[in-house]
Amino acid sequence: MHQDSPKQARLAHLRFLVSSAPLDPGVYLWRGAQHEVLYVGKAKHLKNRLKSYFNDKSMKTQHLLSKAHNVEFTVVSTEYEALVLENNLIKRYQPPYNIALRDQKTYPMIRITNEPFPRVMRTRTIVKDGSRYYGPYPGIQKLDTYLEIINKTFALRPCKPVPLKMRKTPCLYYHMKQCLGPCVEGLTTESAYQEQIARVEELLSGKIVQFSKYLMQQMAQASNAMEYERAATLRDALKAVQAMSQQQGVEDRNDVRRDYVGMAGNDGLYHFVVLRMREGKMLDKATFRLEEIGEDHEVLEQFLIQFYESEENRETDIVYLDSPPNALDLSRYFQEESAIRLKVSAPIEEQDLRLIRMAYDNAMLDLTRETSQESALIDLKHALGMDKLPRAIEGFDVAQLSGHFTVASLITFRNGLPYRTGYRRFRMKSIKEGEINDFKSLSEAVARRFTRLINEDLPLPDLLLVDGGKGQVSAVFGVLEALGLEERVALVGIAKREEELFKPNQSDPIILEKGSPALRVLQAIRDETHRVATSYNQKLRHKSLHLERLQSIDGIGPKRAQALLVQYGSLSAISRQSIANVARVAKINHEKARLLIDELKRIVQNEENHL
Repeated sequence: MHQDSPKQARLAHLRFLVSSAPLDPGVYLWRGAQHEVLYVGKAKHLKNRLKSYFNDKSMKTQHLLSKAHNVEFTVVSTEYEALVLENNLIKRYQPPYNIALRDQKTYPMIRITNEPFPRVMRTRTIVKDGSRYYGPYPGIQKLDTYLEIINKTFALRPCKPVPLKMRKTPCLYYHMKQCLGPCVEGLTTESAYQEQIARVEELLSGKIVQFSKYLMQQMAQASNAMEYERAATLRDALKAVQAMSQQQGVEDRNDVRRDYVGMAGNDGLYHFVVLRMREGKMLDKATFRLEEIGEDHEVLEQFLIQFYESEENRETDIVYLDSPPNALDLSRYFQEESAIRLKVSAPIEEQDLRLIRMAYDNAMLDLTRETSQESALIDLKHALGMDKLPRAIEGFDVAQLSGHFTVASLITFRNGLPYRTGYRRFRMKSIKEGEINDFKSLSEAVARRFTRLINEDLPLPDLLLVDGGKGQVSAVFGVLEALGLEERVALVGIAKREEELFKPNQSDPIILEKGSPALRVLQAIRDETHRVATSYNQKLRHKSLHLERLQSIDGIGPKRAQALLVQYGSLSAISRQSIANVARVAKINHEKARLLIDELKRIVQNEENHL
């Protein structure tokens, strides 16, 4: 007599449990072998929803069923009660198969610390200590522009001690008028400092009109007081704010703080785009990628609840969705259960419809792009004989100029696309000045990278790509063997001349069809590693040249040259400064500062004449 396998018996038991579920609304829990909660969901009709799991062929659902040993359900009276219970259980158990918005943490934010004299800083981590957060900013340029405006406009403390350590005399930042000096008693007050923080929050909250008026008032006051450098700084900040405002592209006259959420999904893969409108202008766009179990409306509900209950996303009055699932229930949930006071609505006005369509189009574009990259990764997996898809790929390249300023770059691609948070640059420690040894440089960079991954128990990439042929591959494979990673990380080299691919211990190259999606992914990584390594090498060369030029001027030694370059960035920028500024930073008298500026102007002019 044929006996069912353990897997078949387990699935038959699950089907029997599901057959006893009622058609009422309720919440269900899939549990694992140790009775741990794997997933929490809700349904309008419990039996129909649970039966659908056995017909869902998506990878994540199949993986859930392979782990499930039991299913429990609780019947409730209404869908709203199911929504509340579901989210209470998710918060309680934090099931591994429910949505966790980890993607959001990869984007940087601006943090205003919760201190009597707060600091304003960039961060990727939420600390629940009362600090205020603004963002996230998918585009790093916008965040940098904000921080530059804040640093140039306000005199906020840059020092890190918590709590603030008091001093008898103020530091250099105070004398450079870049800090109010809260560390010295009597230089400022908490209320005066907080006034500046309020202006910073005005800028970060998107209140561009009010902030621009403030800048114009400060600029006029500085001009009347003949503080012309201060007035020029404020003028530049005003131009930057206005330029950012004009770049928003979308504008209306509605002051309500609104978000527009677009969702595109296919076979358990979802992309979300959140467009934020503040004071009638589009403030930013946040994007998220999720692989989730559940029907589209369930995934959307959970995304909205987790997104808007996070501390950094609560400054919203209304969120618009194309087809909101149970909009009234969601609004009631936010009003009663989370105290966020957020309203969920379908678009009514033409402007709202246009922005919803924009959010959806962006989400669909992201989904389509990833789906096309998925096929490229499948082809690459088969071409290289890998056991799994190379979703995480790291690429290395080396750059040097006649053995000088030898550096290496590390580039990370995820799902076939650049992941700039994973970019790294290395200055070689084992290479002597003037020594040319790309194999040794590449080995050092790879060894430093993977030693850190091992020591900090960080995820390893699926594939490692090096720019080069057999020699480079052999050198790097030796590093992987020494670290015991040769079986855990696939390795391939790409040779530029014929775009041949080389694997360790294989004499014959792999030839991919020119223009194939798999080859284009590898070429994109190789080209990006080369770009980053070369630009870093050039940056170091320019910095060294500027230091040499400065130190060649009478009275300017290494420390003064370094201080000037750190403060102003280039010889050209230093030559445009006032005598007082240069004297203060370099700690020289005004006569030497004047001679220094004159000499730099001649140097800069000569360089421009030779261009």
